[in-house]
Amino acid sequence: MKRRILYILIIFVLLSAGIVVYAKYNFKHVDRNEFFKNSLYSFFASERDTINNFEGMTYENMYDLEGFFIDDKVKSLKDLEENSEYILIVNSSKYPTFKGNGIINNCQIKKVIKGTDVKENEYIKIYDLVAFWNNSGTFYLGGSTPIKREKDYIVFLNSTTNANEPNSYVYSSVKYGHVSISEKGKILENYKQNSLSLEDIANYDFVFPEGTSKESISEYNTLYSEIWNKYKEQ
Repeated sequence: MKRRILYILIIFVLLSAGIVVYAKYNFKHVDRNEFFKNSLYSFFASERDTINNFEGMTYENMYDLEGFFIDDKVKSLKDLEENSEYILIVNSSKYPTFKGNGIINNCQIKKVIKGTDVKENEYIKIYDLVAFWNNSGTFYLGGSTPIKREKDYIVFLNSTTNANEPNSYVYSSVKYGHVSISEKGKILENYKQNSLSLEDIANYDFVFPEGTSKESISEYNTLYSEIWNKYKEQ
């Protein structure tokens, strides 16, 4: 009987140690204020972008994301709306969660515009489009940006597949996944990679690298303004 109890205690200790190791591996504990102040922002371009600051490396081929986002289907606001499973107005009053290489926003739904299995006031998790992060630098996908706390956003989302977080979603579009509606957001042009902190970049809804043509920026701004004008008062 004593031997059996001893075995049970050993198994319990081993299981507890395993849980601790798993938690440490999956949940990175950081000073979030210091992180956003100090971690510098960079991003990997899409294979469809004409400017690439990292010698042809694109997020599609690096992370097997070809066809994952709907940007190549979006020529109008109607395209964006039809190809997104969810359209919500959200506010992120809580700090994000850092898990593995991901940053996950904890957002409260203020209004459901599209989507049948979500409801107002519910909290959902939205993955930032982050390739990887550390305290000195963080890489996003294609000029996407972190959202800013205490601001309202219109977000275009799809459900996640094989996610390790329940009740989680991902932006359907890299370029138009979130648009600030508390006030008209800003677009950052001619950005030099690794030159601003995440705290500064969160003031912008999208980032264009140095050398981007005026035509590309104008095309983006046209649809961006349509989104803002339609949803700013909802």
